[in-house]
Amino acid sequence: QYKPLIQDNFRNIILEAGETDLVTLVTLIKKTLLSFKADVVVVDYDQNIWNSQNLSLYDFGGEVYTKLKGLAQSTNTLVFVASQTKIDAYKEEIIGKEFLSDSSKKVNNLDLLITFGAHKEIKTVGKMNLAKVRDGKSQWAHVKYTNNVGQIPVISKEEYEEIILKEKDKKEEVSKYFE
Repeated sequence: QYKPLIQDNFRNIILEAGETDLVTLVTLIKKTLLSFKADVVVVDYDQNIWNSQNLSLYDFGGEVYTKLKGLAQSTNTLVFVASQTKIDAYKEEIIGKEFLSDSSKKVNNLDLLITFGAHKEIKTVGKMNLAKVRDGKSQWAHVKYTNNVGQIPVISKEEYEEIILKEKDKKEEVSKYFE
């Protein structure tokens, strides 16, 4: 019995960063979806879309998310968009919607905003935050960052605290050698 390979279930549209405008991007995605019904579309990332109309970042951010939300609704496809946070977010473990960069219009169009923050000292753990949930409740969970691509497991508060203690102990041991 034939089992499809993972790559049989993917379609990639690879475009030059900053050289594809929003209309072209949405058109290419729609054409691809006509021949291949995707469950998910990932746009990585929103600032690589060329602002051909020279709109302000505020207005362009709103335009990007309005068009991509329309694409999701018209094709019944989940659309994920990677976006940058403001530099201040790097100090936070729980990153809220106020840290999304460039445009509050982005936040207005989002149905779901997921952010990931790291512990201030121990970067192997942090918090995944559902910073905006249109028809639900915002909440966060402890997570562990692994070296395995695509894996960010949710962990208990106890495991989170245990990892922090172990990592701090390791740092103290190493620092003793440099005294």
